[in-house]
Amino acid sequence: MDHVCLEGGGEAIGVFPLSLGRIEVEHKGLTKMHMVDSMHERKQIMYDNADTFVIEFDPSQSGTSSMIFSSFFGGTGFDRATSVAFNPNGDLVVAGSTDASTLPLAGINAGYQTTNAGGTDMFLLMVHPSGATTTDTLLYSTFLGGNLTDIPQAMAVDSKGLIYIGGFTASSSFPMAGASYSKFLSGGGDAIFAVLDTSKS
Repeated sequence: MDHVCLEGGGEAIGVFPLSLGRIEVEHKGLTKMHMVDSMHERKQIMYDNADTFVIEFDPSQSGTSSMIFSSFFGGTGFDRATSVAFNPNGDLVVAGSTDASTLPLAGINAGYQTTNAGGTDMFLLMVHPSGATTTDTLLYSTFLGGNLTDIPQAMAVDSKGLIYIGGFTASSSFPMAGASYSKFLSGGGDAIFAVLDTSKS
């Protein structure tokens, strides 16, 4: 798998526990190699460097022809997708969480929120899998969150393309809009509900 990534112009990063040094042979062509003391340290490094990925398959095709689109999405930290839906145009909408300080941003006004507001924020992206270029593929992306931890746990898209996100927040500064039922964090963590219209700036 490493050589496929490298041949395609990507990076391959190894995390190698020293305890396996006598029984494993490390890949000599890796972009970077981390030598660690324990499996726990190895898992933490892998966690910190994980990205979200998006894949579309066509089940009517066989073998490698069945995968018609795939892409990483992420920034400088840990990025995890939690919900997937399609909008009326057939575009893929993905919600997740990230502790990255930066993400690839796209769409009107470069997304609703252009930076991580602190800790772990939600992210939202919209992908057009049949786009001809990178610009055509990533239609919209944004952070969504406040000063602490914000995790999306459910998402839906209606017939008008409005995106509904439900989840958890510990952020007292989570962005509020409209006639909110409650504008203030009531405890250590609250449920949160948000509606986004990606056609507006």
